[in-house]
Amino acid sequence: MPEPVQILSPARHERHDVRFRYVAAGASWVALVLAIVLLTAWWLFPRTMTDQYVAEPTPAFASPQLQSSPRLDMNLFRAQQRAELDGLYWLDRAHGVVHLPIEDAMRKVAAEGIPDWPKPKEARR
Repeated sequence: MPEPVQILSPARHERHDVRFRYVAAGASWVALVLAIVLLTAWWLFPRTMTDQYVAEPTPAFASPQLQSSPRLDMNLFRAQQRAELDGLYWLDRAHGVVHLPIEDAMRKVAAEGIPDWPKPKEARR
């Protein structure tokens, strides 16, 4: 059985769209609200519209500044620490306190011992 053929009416202009006066009224309201917001912002913050120039030089960055060469800085730090540890110098000349290099101090303690340190007991048989 053949299907019935539907005859469509030709396309026509919709006459019940939104009217132009409603679109114009909406656009007017949006423009009015935008103008009110801008004027209110200008009234609340009047100095933001002027250019402000800094007359004095900008301040320098606070310390510590970024390292330009961290590896070189670390090598210099280690060299300073090694020179201090391996150096021979007076800490308190009046009381006879001297700084010895670590290896020399260990040899001296091994040879002479520590004063006022308890002596080990003799091993019993």
